Amino acid sequence: IDFILILRDYEKQVLQKIIKETCLRALEVSYKTSSGYIGGSLSLIQTLSYFLYQTSKNSKYWKIILSKGHSSLGLYSLFETLGIEKDLTSKYCTIPSGFHGHTCSKASKYILASTGSLGHGLPIAAGFSYASRKSAKKYKMICITGDGDLQEGSNLEILHSMLKLKDCELKIINDDNSSVES
Repeated sequence: IDFILILRDYEKQVLQKIIKETCLRALEVSYKTSSGYIGGSLSLIQTLSYFLYQTSKNSKYWKIILSKGHSSLGLYSLFETLGIEKDLTSKYCTIPSGFHGHTCSKASKYILASTGSLGHGLPIAAGFSYASRKSAKKYKMICITGDGDLQEGSNLEILHSMLKLKDCELKIINDDNSSVES
């Protein structure tokens, strides 16, 4: 991970520990449940760890949407490692009492919407971010896209529209793990 190079030694150690613990948690759950998109989940953990660590520490008003919803195991594992939520991975792929293999908004107050189909997350995140700027609580919105997700036309359309939307607190993080040939 290139951005580790710019961190102080202490921060590097903390981040490396978070990533290692979270990846191990995701692998254990995937093995136990015989499910999970492990490649996308592991790349998500590496991509999102530092940003989510900082965001959860510095703000209580934030929401996340995982537009590449099939990587929910990585997100749930990261939420547990960072202490944002508890017992998410124990409910992973345990229908009907738990959560299915895609991101479920019932899993956490921080997850804006359930996702699965590619191309839906970014438009939802942009709309929420735009509406949030008009409310009393200014939410930071985080949208995680993937390389396959960005091939959807709805994402291109909303990116063009966002040029006119000023002052939105939307952070778009693209997890390009090269899983899609384009």
